[in-house]
Amino acid sequence: MSRPKTDRDVYQPRETIKNGSDYLESLRDGRTVIYHGETVDDVTRHPAFAPYARVIARIYDVIASEESLLYTTETGAQAFVSYLLPQNVEDLKRIREAMERIHALSAGMIVQGPEYKGPVISGLGAAGPYFVPYQDNVARFYTVVRDRRLYPGNAFTDPQIDRSKRPSELANPDLVLRVVQERDDGVIIRGAKMVSTAAPFNHEMLILRYGGAHRLTPEDADYAFIGAVPLNAPGLKVFSRQSFRPPVADPLDAPFSTLFDDNDSFLFFDDVFVPWERVFVYRDPEKADNWLSQTNMAVQLVYGDLIRWQTKFAFYTALAVKVAKANGTIGFRGQQERLGELVAWTQMMKALVYAAETKAVPYYQGVMPNPEIVLTFRALRPMIYKRVVELVQEIAGSGAATLLSSLKDLESVPEIVEFVRGAAVDGLERTKLYKVVWDVVHSDFASRSELTERLHTGNTGDVLIQLFFGAQGMGLDAHYDQVMEQVEKLIREV
Repeated sequence: MSRPKTDRDVYQPRETIKNGSDYLESLRDGRTVIYHGETVDDVTRHPAFAPYARVIARIYDVIASEESLLYTTETGAQAFVSYLLPQNVEDLKRIREAMERIHALSAGMIVQGPEYKGPVISGLGAAGPYFVPYQDNVARFYTVVRDRRLYPGNAFTDPQIDRSKRPSELANPDLVLRVVQERDDGVIIRGAKMVSTAAPFNHEMLILRYGGAHRLTPEDADYAFIGAVPLNAPGLKVFSRQSFRPPVADPLDAPFSTLFDDNDSFLFFDDVFVPWERVFVYRDPEKADNWLSQTNMAVQLVYGDLIRWQTKFAFYTALAVKVAKANGTIGFRGQQERLGELVAWTQMMKALVYAAETKAVPYYQGVMPNPEIVLTFRALRPMIYKRVVELVQEIAGSGAATLLSSLKDLESVPEIVEFVRGAAVDGLERTKLYKVVWDVVHSDFASRSELTERLHTGNTGDVLIQLFFGAQGMGLDAHYDQVMEQVEKLIREV
């Protein structure tokens, strides 16, 4: 395995990731991933990480093999379409269709695959004017990630230590990520970021800032940092959460958690060097706090989820119909009502995607999905996702709680097959079906999925408040005055 020798070594350009084999090899770069108290030598071979790494490799193979998923950049590189800087609605459609193609490989279960960060990084690259005087750094980073087909991650949430205090007010000033040293060739950062989805599998980590309710002050200038580092940067330690990939006798006992668990991680930056060309915001509290509202990166993060939810909700609906048919309850009025609601939520996701795409608005060097529509979805997503999961659970009933331990049980005791059959399927198929139900709406994997889908774009209360003020909510009562003025006029005239 190649190990970086100096701080500068890791900032040398990577080779272009042309296919799945290239991707797997690229992860053997000396990164430090900690799991169960040990450093993982190779995430592509470790049982807690290897299945997901191989799935991402398959995605890279699909991207490489389908011309519709690639485009030629101004540098002559063949890049994934999701990194296209959209100039019009047709470009947005092309990006969305490419993302849908990738989402279909996992039924929308992979939250942040290689396609997801394309619009985010292109949005970063297009927002150069916001990042003055580091606008060239931002543009360069976008070009490198795009042209080399890298898999970037992001980390912006500070650790949940004491949300009542600003970073500089904490007893230990190094808990929240900050710059601790300035050098001629760059800066040294120290501290932590609380969560980064799929970090063990990324090539680059985009470091942003979201500290909750508190805005930074001049006293917090050291914490006003935005930049990017490679995952194998010396001093960067990736602490993966417990894998939710269960030890099963047959992969079909837990098919989705076996393949698609993406190992959210806690990141510890132990005096990590960042060269000046990787610095995007430095000691500027206002810019560090306002990137959410002044760039389209947050909109693109949420829009990527909205596109993916079309695929995921379509699968949930299909699963629920399959279960109702298997149990002979498809004709029951209550089941039909629940199924109708699932169809409605799925169609709503499609309608929101269409509206956000066709009502695009200007953005720096191009266009972006309509932010009002996307951010409305962001505000309602916790309620929507919770309800969709509840509907699937109610349709499936308690059958998932009484499953055999494994499909292997049916092989070892074949006479039991008849006793676990359904109205329209045999015992093997019904057991497979309910293994999927458990995996996607009841298991540890499902619980983590729900937590992520509901909360990963912000605290629910904060998001609703942001939506209110973003809509100039304090002035909305003027509409009441306008309506009543018209009503009173009608009363006088008719």
